[in-house]
Amino acid sequence: MLFEFEDFALNVHTRMFWAHGTVRRLQPKVMDLLIVLVQNHTRYVSKRELFERLWPGMQVSNASLLRLVRELRRALEDDGSNPRFVRTVHSRGYQFMGHVRVISEARAV
Repeated sequence: MLFEFEDFALNVHTRMFWAHGTVRRLQPKVMDLLIVLVQNHTRYVSKRELFERLWPGMQVSNASLLRLVRELRRALEDDGSNPRFVRTVHSRGYQFMGHVRVISEARAV
């Protein structure tokens, strides 16, 4: 599945991310976070669900999630105080808020 938002694209199957037409390499957990948020862009994803999806069966600190969100925002050229893409739902989780276009599988790169 290929998702497009503004001048960015994400292919979930190949785990490729493009920014302004250029492939941008993301750390695996940052890619995982982006995939979860974009696939669930119609709702916020709770911190609990993110911990379960990103670190199944492991105990990690909230700082680990905050670091990933910060790195994802940097990759998306986003700003936490005035977000275009990753919105913080105070004390609850995060939501991808960019306008997402889902491209058919046949067109996925």
